[in-house]
Amino acid sequence: MTGKELAKYRKDAQLTQEEFAERIGLNRASLARIESSEDTVSKSVMHRLGLAFNPPKKESSKFLINYYDIEATATPMEIFNDQTTVPSTKLDLPGFAGCDFAINVAGSSMYPSIESGSMILCKKVNDKSIILYGEVYFIVTNDYRMVKMIRKSTKRGYVVAASDNHNGHDHPDGKTYADIEIPIDKIVHLYLVKGSIKRHNL
Repeated sequence: MTGKELAKYRKDAQLTQEEFAERIGLNRASLARIESSEDTVSKSVMHRLGLAFNPPKKESSKFLINYYDIEATATPMEIFNDQTTVPSTKLDLPGFAGCDFAINVAGSSMYPSIESGSMILCKKVNDKSIILYGEVYFIVTNDYRMVKMIRKSTKRGYVVAASDNHNGHDHPDGKTYADIEIPIDKIVHLYLVKGSIKRHNL
């Protein structure tokens, strides 16, 4: 683009020299000098022109995760009676790429691994025949939802949903919350908990 062509571009945009110069970060005298020339406009000016009139589009994050404002219990099981299907918002959490959603945790049975009020990041398990024993999962049945560590059961076709919380009083094994035996075929949805984020009250 030559200076004369730049002048035509400005006029087509219906901008005065003062307005155009301010838009691309030049003073009016410099712009007038460029527009009066048949020489090719410098790369620096062309770059300014591009930024002013064709700003780069902000890339959408590749790490947006759906956040649902519901709670999974980490205490004894509770009814799974809400049918939330629309996320409350989306969270930009690059460190958790690949997770399907985030939800809150209520209760203290997974303390100290996961504190009540924390947010957990979950990834769907499509093949429930492959379970990583010793990992924490968000488990959904037709009636309940819970966040527990899954351990292998001695009963065929079952898993043990175990708590972390210990205080040495309520149960012979020192656990505050008893383990729960769950038939694998009764698990409707299973999600691996990839991480948790502790939230502080302000």
